Amino acid sequence: MPESTSSTTADKKRLLVPLLILSGIVLSLVIAALVVALAVRPSLFPPSTGSIPLEITRISSTSPLPHPSPPPPPIVEVGDAPVPLAIPVTLDLGGSSFSIQPSEPNGTEQLSPPSAAGTATWMYGTVINYIFILQGTPENKTLVEQLGADDSIMVSLSNGTRLTFGVTGQQEIQPEDRTLLVQSRPGLTVMVPGDETELVVLASFETAEEPTPPPGASRWSPWH
Repeated sequence: MPESTSSTTADKKRLLVPLLILSGIVLSLVIAALVVALAVRPSLFPPSTGSIPLEITRISSTSPLPHPSPPPPPIVEVGDAPVPLAIPVTLDLGGSSFSIQPSEPNGTEQLSPPSAAGTATWMYGTVINYIFILQGTPENKTLVEQLGADDSIMVSLSNGTRLTFGVTGQQEIQPEDRTLLVQSRPGLTVMVPGDETELVVLASFETAEEPTPPPGASRWSPWH
């Protein structure tokens, strides 16, 4: 009986060794699988950025911000063909330069001063007697008052042409007086609004310095 018991114990010890080895192999495989899974997880499942969810309340096809754009150029008929005219881009007088802000092409003679300093409003469509208005500041009034008969006013157009006008005089007019805005004379009129009257400087057309056109291009100007 003791010999049978010893034999059974020896058999159990012999079976225990392979089981321990097999368990070690399985545990090693599980650990290896976990390591591989942790390594590839960032690629398979990118972490979320934790962004704050926003509630969409309205979708609009237009932006609420203004989109200013220049008006289309005036059109004249030359023969049977419509020709777009160049528009003023800068006004130079008394040693100061003003960028041009065209008025709205509404067909009226109402002209408002520009909204930004250093700019002049051009009355849209006035291409024979160019009409400009400056901000009614003391500096602009002094600038215009100092212009004399020997001074020149220059206007640069969008096509590169540079027009020169000679100052002929100044007047104080009532705001409702629009007789000086007629388009029957080639010239230029600059207005500076005041408290009760408007200071106006008048100038007559002298020269037009045009850019050299490319070979074969046609050239037309309302000044000749």
